[in-house]
Amino acid sequence: MNDLLAASAPSYDEICDLRRGAPWVRRRSSGLTYPPVGRFDLIERISEGPEDACHYALLNNSRAGIGEWGQPLFLRTFDRAVIDDHLVEELKRRALVSERGIEQIFELGADGATAFVVSELVEGASLAQLRAALDARQRLLSWPVTLALLCDAAVRLQGLHTHDIGAGSALTASRVRLSIRGMIYLCHGGPVDLPHGAPPDPPTDLLRHVLPLALPPNDRGELENLLTGPDPRGVAVAADRLLERRPDLDPELLLPVLRAHLPDLELPGPRPTREEARALVARHLDPAAAREVWDLVLACSPDLHGGYEPLGRPA
Repeated sequence: MNDLLAASAPSYDEICDLRRGAPWVRRRSSGLTYPPVGRFDLIERISEGPEDACHYALLNNSRAGIGEWGQPLFLRTFDRAVIDDHLVEELKRRALVSERGIEQIFELGADGATAFVVSELVEGASLAQLRAALDARQRLLSWPVTLALLCDAAVRLQGLHTHDIGAGSALTASRVRLSIRGMIYLCHGGPVDLPHGAPPDPPTDLLRHVLPLALPPNDRGELENLLTGPDPRGVAVAADRLLERRPDLDPELLLPVLRAHLPDLELPGPRPTREEARALVARHLDPAAAREVWDLVLACSPDLHGGYEPLGRPA
């Protein structure tokens, strides 16, 4: 299933040109020392909240005497005391998932009292960063673009559900990311976000993080009321149908707020399939408006503009 926003994403050549023109390039400097964790050097701290212990890391091949080159990695540290057999098995299950737009886990390790998970580095911007960039510019995403983003993210969640894995509390605005290569990603978060036997993801979580991109700040409280309210024909029912892999998605239930913004919405039938519902969003999706999302991601991504908190110190 093709992503709705992918057709408007930056090209490979465009990304290469941006990297060549950037005054800053992430690398390990030979004149600095970096905090080591196991076989890895922590090059930068990646933070979007006080609870984060996330880093941009490089494998330190020089300890094996084979040079300095290595693949950029994402490394999350945590207290080794939280590791138990259930956690190890849960992480193994996640590591076996190879789905489009699902962050790939590579390794679980420990160094003294510190444990760590090594995974794919997803360069780009999170939903939290995208919302901050929109608010700073006093802009909103259009409803078709927002719904396209929601549909693409929902496919990722479906990919996890296919393997009987939930996103747990990792499904936050900081861990749903828009890659600069044009793909929506779900990132795993930390081990404490993956408790054994966790209940299925609340179906409203993606709505809670995605829909504010199209809502003025003063209206976002109304969305929260819809998500938690008792109305059986409210947004919670729509989210349940959209995100829990049911084939009977009814656009009549798809976001009451949508009708206020797209009053001429044409319905393809009383009970369209998931594919028809995606096609409904696609018909309203303006490629130029979709491209504006990726331009904003390129403009606000720390991966292309200065990086994160550097950890290197003079040797």
